[in-house]
Amino acid sequence: MNKESSIAILTNLLQRHEDAAQKYREAEAIVTDRGLKNFLSSLAGYRESLKEEARRWLEDMPPSPIPVSAQVRSYLHKNWDSFREALLQENHSRILEACTKCEAAVSDYYSEALKQEGIPLPVHNDLKEQHKRIMEVRRKVERMEKVPAERKHAF
Repeated sequence: MNKESSIAILTNLLQRHEDAAQKYREAEAIVTDRGLKNFLSSLAGYRESLKEEARRWLEDMPPSPIPVSAQVRSYLHKNWDSFREALLQENHSRILEACTKCEAAVSDYYSEALKQEGIPLPVHNDLKEQHKRIMEVRRKVERMEKVPAERKHAF
């Protein structure tokens, strides 16, 4: 894999995180349940922090225009209508199911990205650490989906 491929991976990650953070913020604005608002806000904040880290990595690389593909949109973006309907109904099960799928999609992308050769070692190590954190978040969201009592705890 060459530097352009590394740049493409980082650009795609930045776009996925930015898109998911935006959708989590929009979702937060729709719901009225305080616990659900806090949950969605924490997911948005966590994705915003990952986006900023990807931005810093890209600033350290040579400029290279990479077109954004529709494939890098988040699960929430692609399924916004059904997610919005669940939000308006405050259907916790459907909301958590969508959040689980969104976090699963990004963790799968990280798994694939980490298999690529040629990513600078410091970036690869940072991606590996981010992937660990994403997997922790994914497991927590999955637990919240399966165990209703978990939903009462802050993210």
